[in-house]
Amino acid sequence: MSGAVEGVALAACPFCAGTETGLYRPTEAREGSGWHDWFVRCHQCHVESAEYETEAEAVTAWNTRTTPPARSYADAIEDAAKVAEAYTEVNFEAAGDSVLLDPVLRGKGFSAKNMAESERQQIAGLVHSSQAHAGKHLAAAIRLLSQGEKA
Repeated sequence: MSGAVEGVALAACPFCAGTETGLYRPTEAREGSGWHDWFVRCHQCHVESAEYETEAEAVTAWNTRTTPPARSYADAIEDAAKVAEAYTEVNFEAAGDSVLLDPVLRGKGFSAKNMAESERQQIAGLVHSSQAHAGKHLAAAIRLLSQGEKA
């Protein structure tokens, strides 16, 4: 299907830092066929670049891509804890909404329909409340991971 081109200097893979990369040209690529000709593949994680019209474009794109700034372990842990806290807030809000939407608690009466909806809202509220508490504990546990770690 495609053949590797030997002797081309390629940067390490941006995803796995693997150095086993190769430049390829599909055998189906022919002048005027509509196929883009060149791409780079990492042999370790199997990621592939976009396809380019020329060998030089593919190599340049692979070798000159931007690298995200380095982050410390502590910063990554803090970001994960913030995600858990956001999950907590969303679930606390949803639990509160369940109380506000309960027709029995809102004084709409004790009809079978209202009782069924009240039960549904109470269950939803309990689920969201449990998820919110789990998120709060998860954030605390994540922060414990960074104790004693140096960035």
